[in-house]
Amino acid sequence: MKAHPDVRGLTAVDLFTMMERTPHAGHAPTYAYKVLEESARRQIVAIASRAEQILTTVEGQPLPERLELLGDQRKALAGLVDNWRGGTGNTPELLEQAARTAGSGLPAPEPAALAREDQLLASLIASGSDTIASVKPWLRPDDFQAPGRGGIYQALLALHQRGEPIDAITVMWEANRNGVLAIRGGHDAKSLLDVARTQRVPFPLNQAQQISQEGARRALLASFRGLKGLATSGNTAWDLLVSATRHNLTTARAEHTRIVATRTAGQAARPVNTPTRPVHLPRR
Repeated sequence: MKAHPDVRGLTAVDLFTMMERTPHAGHAPTYAYKVLEESARRQIVAIASRAEQILTTVEGQPLPERLELLGDQRKALAGLVDNWRGGTGNTPELLEQAARTAGSGLPAPEPAALAREDQLLASLIASGSDTIASVKPWLRPDDFQAPGRGGIYQALLALHQRGEPIDAITVMWEANRNGVLAIRGGHDAKSLLDVARTQRVPFPLNQAQQISQEGARRALLASFRGLKGLATSGNTAWDLLVSATRHNLTTARAEHTRIVATRTAGQAARPVNTPTRPVHLPRR
């Protein structure tokens, strides 16, 4: 007797034992499938929990170094889902919704992180299109945590894409047209544009890298927490969970590529050590 092709991991002896002990011997492969499915759910939860621990509690290691530890969890997930059929084309939205829910519970950004974002954006506005082109491949609007800052960066990208001039006034128009200044935090975004118009801020490449890598860490953390939530829920169908796991792996690979790109950018740029001064927004 051979193991059923859809129930990998169980031997012929396992199936023969089930056939002896179940009321319907012909249903033994289905019973075995359900047993393995529950085992796989527990493994997904364990792997996602370990990934969450790496992304939140590993002290003294920069994010690029943590990727080696995280790589073991990615390999474990990949090996798990490769042994299973299933998956639909609809689960990116399922996992992304779960990731958004998980991401909403992340801690508020530290003041120092917000100051880095202010300084970077003011510098990008003052520097213009060439600098934006250099960071565009690896810096995303979602990497910014402060209210309205991602929208300001999106306005910069839009102007750059259309080949239009970039300065504080054109960015203000673009941001206002897209409703950025009307959202919560829009007052601070407007103040940032005023600073960019009146001050020349040197481009802080290292801060751009930190913001990008922190954005990647948050994206990975939200994705693994979302996957853990789906695996824990008894309402998630198995084929949807398999597809969500594959989408998590796609996200992890993309973020890994982006983090590597930030390091490569730093090695290639070798910026001049120009002293930078912090950007202080006017008090309301």
